[in-house]
Amino acid sequence: MKYIPITDSTFLTLGGEARTRFETRNDQRFGRGPQDGADLEFRFRAWADLHVGDHLRGFFELKSGLQQGYDVPQTVSDRKDIDVGQAFVEARTALGDDGSIKLRVGRQEIGIGAFRLFDMRDGLNVRRSLDAARLMVAKGVWNGEVLGGYAQNETLTPFDNDTNEDFSFYGARLARTAQLGPFASTIEGMWIRSDRKGAAYDAGTATERRNTFSLRVNGHGGRVDYDVEGTLQNGRWGNQQVRADYVTANASYLFDGAWKPKLGVRFERGSGDRNPADGRMNTYFSLFARPVTLNGELNRSNLTLFGPSLTLTPTKKLTLDATVNDLLRTSRNDGIYLGSGVLLRAATEGTSRQVGVRTTLGARYLLSPFVTVGTYINHVEAGRYLKQTGDSDNLNYATVFATFRF
Repeated sequence: MKYIPITDSTFLTLGGEARTRFETRNDQRFGRGPQDGADLEFRFRAWADLHVGDHLRGFFELKSGLQQGYDVPQTVSDRKDIDVGQAFVEARTALGDDGSIKLRVGRQEIGIGAFRLFDMRDGLNVRRSLDAARLMVAKGVWNGEVLGGYAQNETLTPFDNDTNEDFSFYGARLARTAQLGPFASTIEGMWIRSDRKGAAYDAGTATERRNTFSLRVNGHGGRVDYDVEGTLQNGRWGNQQVRADYVTANASYLFDGAWKPKLGVRFERGSGDRNPADGRMNTYFSLFARPVTLNGELNRSNLTLFGPSLTLTPTKKLTLDATVNDLLRTSRNDGIYLGSGVLLRAATEGTSRQVGVRTTLGARYLLSPFVTVGTYINHVEAGRYLKQTGDSDNLNYATVFATFRF
């Protein structure tokens, strides 16, 4: 199935994924609105990858994300009966002995860097794709691209995800791999221009034209891994100037031991609006970012988090993870947002910065090269700000899953 010859220079590859997940969600919105329940999720993907000679490729994928037993309103990341996940054509050619040029046009999943601006949303039940064009160039230690396109109008019903012309983007990326002292490192810069109608924040709703400038440095060497990224945003939101930012820094150290303990620390800060009446919009917008947690309860907008992590590897097939993060509002004059970007609590509902303390536990076991099973638990102890809003229930989320992919 991975190599089906059609002619001497043409072959087809077939692949697919089936994931089953049982979830329990209690106070997913910290006590406000419909939020409790247990459900079974089923995600199916099937794809065909056609290679014509050395220069042409066609890729087509169907996707489906189903739910059973969940009695609260479903979202587009929870369920999609069936739709085209990807359908693109790619032309490519060599660029010397150590390079290539690729032009990819059509519906496609996009994941770049650490997935903080472009991510496929793999943790949730329905993955995300965009209608876009990408011209990608790689040469030696350099690689980059120019890209542009649209988000989709995602729906729950079959075969009706169409292009969202109210949300467009274009930009460029450039990266270089290097040896910085003992570290094998990557330096990556990116600029994205996004245009959105109906961009909603705590301060209101307006048309937004925003530039996002990102610089990321990451590396590993010996026992140390690190990843640092800073992002600045400017533009216009309605009649206000956009001045927003985001910064993250992660580092870990691998200790000696039978279970290969790796101790890490994580810091993230997404800006929030400082004053709704000052003519500036300071709330950070994270484009198509990977959710902060597997269940995606909070967005990076106006969120600061920090805390330790521990990863253990008892065997080559088993990985255990634990994290603890303090969650704060970056600005007291902005609210907190769901992972989807929808406002969860308004700024005026409380004065404290303290949102809560999040503890996560995870385990993943590789049964075979094709089958992975695991579990994930997320508990958020509600902090002073949530208690001030009058809705202060603790969030509890747990899941067990099995994924078959070939």
